[in-house]
Amino acid sequence: LADASVEGIEAADDNVRFVVNDNRTITIDGDVESYRLYNIHGQFLSNNARLEPGVYVVTYKTRNGNKGTTKLLVH
Repeated sequence: LADASVEGIEAADDNVRFVVNDNRTITIDGDVESYRLYNIHGQFLSNNARLEPGVYVVTYKTRNGNKGTTKLLVH
């Protein structure tokens, strides 16, 4: 399932990276305090949800207080 990963998505200023791992859940590389995962329709999903192919939105907060939003494209 390595092809199930998203392209490397990095938030612009926070050095944060969200990746979909082999079991199709999110792995975070960076100093993230919390995050929320939404499907393309804006419905909140569990942070450990198994992601099907599609587009997802992640909002996050870093430990230094910065907030950001990024899009995940799952193949």
